[in-house]
Amino acid sequence: MMHHEDNRQRIGWQTPLNPDAYDRSPVLTEEEKKALCCIVSHHMGHHTSRWPRETQEQMQRLLCPLHDMLTVGRYTDSTYYPLLRLLAREMYLRGTSYWAWTLPQWVETIGLDLQAFEQRHQNRRGDQLRQPLFYLAYILGGFSDFYAFPITRIYAYRTASRLFGVEVMHTSFERLLAVVTTWGYTGHGCGRDYLRYALARAALANRSPHLEDLTLELLVTLREQADSEELSTAFGLLSRVLVNLDILDAHLPIGSQARPVTERLNTQGVAAEWVAWCCS
Repeated sequence: MMHHEDNRQRIGWQTPLNPDAYDRSPVLTEEEKKALCCIVSHHMGHHTSRWPRETQEQMQRLLCPLHDMLTVGRYTDSTYYPLLRLLAREMYLRGTSYWAWTLPQWVETIGLDLQAFEQRHQNRRGDQLRQPLFYLAYILGGFSDFYAFPITRIYAYRTASRLFGVEVMHTSFERLLAVVTTWGYTGHGCGRDYLRYALARAALANRSPHLEDLTLELLVTLREQADSEELSTAFGLLSRVLVNLDILDAHLPIGSQARPVTERLNTQGVAAEWVAWCCS
């Protein structure tokens, strides 16, 4: 018997650290502004041991959450310290703490692609520093606007695995593959990659890696936002697998039916009343 979405309990996902445990004031104190100015204007080294003790003390409220998050994320000092300086510069330029940043501001900091990141930050380590920024933005900033990035410019599955755990993401993906393999899919090539990418996008948007937490409403929204036909198809396939697993009661409409008929019709030059009557 299929499960009705309205009656399901979410398995959910517990963030590794609770942002509410920190002082999330968006306003920078005068001491914090002074410390940021010192860091930026004096080109202090990437390692905080090179920062004056006074500067570290003034920055403690802002440094502590970053340190905790990156430690839980298993990032090393070679990543941690350059990120601190990068974020210090961004806070200095904006005049606010990272707690106040909007989704577009996080996108600006991360960069739409590697070149944009390196140009903004004058840093050639974008391949090492951009991915941790997704992690920080997701945890600290509630960031979920991954569709702002071109499909080839973000490693969604890698990001989801870092956030939710490699094993849990692997398990969810293998459950999908087990079903589509019985349908004749080989499980190799671009189709497999797009299905994995669709799973990662869905997990990130849903803030849960568990298939049981996915809803048809979410998949409808994600397919409407899809930036390629292949990804759109992959969301449709994902929905059909979830029906097979008795997680959803219905799958996404196939083909052009995914969009409302009023959006598919060419009504240019046709009276609005006539269109409404025909579609009623």
